Amino acid sequence: MSGGRARVAGVMVVRDEWPLLAVTVTNLLVHHVDRLTVYDHASTDGTMDGLLRLQRHWGDRLVVRQLGDVPFLQAAIVTTALVEIAFEPFDWVYVCDADEIALVRERPLAEVLAAVPAHVGLVRYEVENWIAPHRFDTVRVDDLTSVTARACVDPSLAASADQVGDRVARGEVNYFSVPFASKVIVRNGRSVWLAPGAHFADDAMAPDEASLTRDDFVVAHLPLLSVDRLARRADQSLALRDAGLDGTHGWQSHAVADVARAGSLRGFWDAHSIHEDGTGPAHVVDEELARTIEVALKVVAASPGLLDPPIEPVVAPVAVVTTSRAIVSLHELQRSLRAQIHAREEQLDAKSAEIAWLRSVVEDLERFRATADEVRAAELRELDAVRDERDRMLASQTWRWGRRLRRLARLGRR
Repeated sequence: MSGGRARVAGVMVVRDEWPLLAVTVTNLLVHHVDRLTVYDHASTDGTMDGLLRLQRHWGDRLVVRQLGDVPFLQAAIVTTALVEIAFEPFDWVYVCDADEIALVRERPLAEVLAAVPAHVGLVRYEVENWIAPHRFDTVRVDDLTSVTARACVDPSLAASADQVGDRVARGEVNYFSVPFASKVIVRNGRSVWLAPGAHFADDAMAPDEASLTRDDFVVAHLPLLSVDRLARRADQSLALRDAGLDGTHGWQSHAVADVARAGSLRGFWDAHSIHEDGTGPAHVVDEELARTIEVALKVVAASPGLLDPPIEPVVAPVAVVTTSRAIVSLHELQRSLRAQIHAREEQLDAKSAEIAWLRSVVEDLERFRATADEVRAAELRELDAVRDERDRMLASQTWRWGRRLRRLARLGRR
């Protein structure tokens, strides 16, 4: 598609994200996606009740699924969503989290994606961390407009971003100094597995990739909003480990879990929020997020009762058990195939190492042959020089003896 607008579907997997979810969902549906599917993963804070209220407001543009008490298998859940959406008339699929707010740009995302060349299957975009005020109240969504500190990161930490969790937990590195990994949007209908978090394609057949500039599309990430949400981060660490994911995925949650075990969440929050005197982690003041949020807040305020105290538990009218079993089965299949791919890659790496060694041997032999040719050429030149000198000497002696014989011949005639 070279012009016009692309049709964009959104996918979000959430747990215990109300009322923040009211703003992030509304922002997506107002500015960025044509339809959004939200998978609620066993929330206990009123998230499902809030989602059903949002669904009554947005109608068929918001699809709500309840997963029940299934393990947190984010990649499998997203893969399931991609398979379902593949048969629908959407051009792209944007996978995001509840604590991410896509900022409003001059051109809407639908127009930006419409200009992406047809051979490109993944579009990469940047995600920036934003820092909340120390007094932030997650229950009052209006307080989101007070988030005006965009984190200044240390670029030298980008290469090892998933390896600094221990240093963050010990207070040696501030969380907001670490660059947040970029993410990808997927062209609909492409056969691709997204890694947890949608940071990259987790298969050997990943399609061509292009990158968007910050002027095209950028997402504000709100990872640390309050001490209560820090405790949720620690719980998420357990969920990730129960799902069998290694420590590099969700390293932020693992770092917070280490802090919680040490009983230092309050001190961690003090070091990772903006105080009334403006002190806090390195940042720049930016009103861009506040402007984006104001639009969503106006829509939320115009929907009576949307932010009323939620009711729990709420069961969505979805075939929960079937969906959960399918996700678990898909997760096991992905793990099996990923293990096979990893084993094959190790075999290929071993063969590549062997080929590299053979190439080095061939190169050594070629250098030896070139050196031998040079020595042989030098020897031949030296031999030619000896022959030339010999011929010259023979020619000189022949001339002298010839002159003597001619002289004797003349004497004999006399």
